[in-house]
Amino acid sequence: MDNLILSSTNLVVLIPVSYAIQQSHYIQAAALFFAGAASFWYHLIEHFKHDMTGFIPKYRTVRRHKLFIGLDRIGAVSAIASHIPLLKEYVERKKDYTLIGMGIAAIILEVFTDLMNQMRFWGLNKQQRVYLKWLFVFLHGIWHISAFALAIPLHQKF
Repeated sequence: MDNLILSSTNLVVLIPVSYAIQQSHYIQAAALFFAGAASFWYHLIEHFKHDMTGFIPKYRTVRRHKLFIGLDRIGAVSAIASHIPLLKEYVERKKDYTLIGMGIAAIILEVFTDLMNQMRFWGLNKQQRVYLKWLFVFLHGIWHISAFALAIPLHQKF
């Protein structure tokens, strides 16, 4: 169940993808879709990190975990990189730096949730580890939603 909940937060990517397509931002739409899809599948099979259960048992291998986490990271970097020119244009036209601040806050949240994985090794008991896992699911889900939501204003006329 934990994997399904976390994976489903990636479905938010469909909103900025549709806006990007409407504005003929096809490269950004493809990068966003790839990032969302890669993250969706990675979190669906995630088993080794954060004490997740792994929704698809046959994919619970170290090799597949490394493949999917690699695709997830490539997707995130490509989505961010493809939006830098749009962000630059947005800031220059609107003189509004709010998206940059919100992006920095979202990245800090992502780094924090990734560091939570290390807390598993601090001698926590089973109850504390379960709590930590669900805190990760909640906070990392917020990261997905906020990261994809930040792309929406970049694909609206400004």
